[in-house]
Amino acid sequence: MTDAPSLEATSCTGPAVQRRIAQAEKALATGLPEAALLLAWSALEAGARESLAAEGISDSRILRGTGVLIQAIHHGLLSNEEYNHLDDLGAYRHAISHGFCVEDFDEDLARRVIDTVCEMIEVMAECPEEADVAAGP
Repeated sequence: MTDAPSLEATSCTGPAVQRRIAQAEKALATGLPEAALLLAWSALEAGARESLAAEGISDSRILRGTGVLIQAIHHGLLSNEEYNHLDDLGAYRHAISHGFCVEDFDEDLARRVIDTVCEMIEVMAECPEEADVAAGP
């Protein structure tokens, strides 16, 4: 039996979060709504960790995505209403990331997730416009 490789990872910040959102937009533009959802959710969690860090709150022990969102509520960075909305959308992320097919998931829902993530991490102005992404690099 071989040893599992060690994984050293740090949370994405700034440009890397924006890059994830741009990748989500590209995935959606090319007909990959599930990939778009997963990339956008990754940006959400990274953005939440970055916001917590900016408030001086350590994220070193927050390993689960729900944990970072709960910390964001606890520290006033996210309202209960916003959390509940994300929790509803997170059910899709959870199902898709664990290999389930979700009948009512479509490009419109993926678009809603991307838009919600942009609003939540306050980079709406930095999120690429749909037309810019569709045009390509």
